[in-house]
Amino acid sequence: MEVLGYSKLQADSPPEAMVKEVERSLRSEQNQVDGHLVYGGGDHDACESLLKFGIQESDLYRMIEEVIGEPAFFVHQGPIIIHSSDHPTDLGIGAAHPSRHGISVFRALSSNPEDISATLKLYPTSHHLSSTEFARLGGAMKSFDLRSKEILFVRGAVKMEISLPAGGSLVWKGFSEDPWGSDLPSSSEAFAFMRIYSKPTPWRAGSASAG
Repeated sequence: MEVLGYSKLQADSPPEAMVKEVERSLRSEQNQVDGHLVYGGGDHDACESLLKFGIQESDLYRMIEEVIGEPAFFVHQGPIIIHSSDHPTDLGIGAAHPSRHGISVFRALSSNPEDISATLKLYPTSHHLSSTEFARLGGAMKSFDLRSKEILFVRGAVKMEISLPAGGSLVWKGFSEDPWGSDLPSSSEAFAFMRIYSKPTPWRAGSASAG
């Protein structure tokens, strides 16, 4: 992940009952509406189960620790559910996390492994550039469709674009050592749905070896 700034883990697609539980949690909360885009905080346990389904929990924390290490406390942002209602939605370009040194986790919200819930365009190695350098130099772009049998991890400083088809949904959760807003300009460049809230949490001792 150090070189490209992102990594994908292959996993089993979550069962329909788990997906519906996450979808219900979005409908039960007060949400933000931006055109055809709806986003809001999802139920923590339901979203956490979805993000980890089909992989070892140790693999999830190994990817997180690769970026932020093992601090005494870490801050998690989300989980957030992002849904495009009846039209395709392009969220534009933004930083992958409100903290340049944070990490974001994305998973498509679907039980069908072939459903395309989002198309992502990532700019590999952009985490090695300052915002000014990226604006001036740009860089190569990698585009791919995200399906529910994949879990995507992206370093906070990577620039990316997110597009959702009509009816497409994503679950996002962020992790960092510092709360968002303390790392400018990344916090102002992050996507709006990432700025809802953050919560300090003790780092789980031995999490990397937990099963």
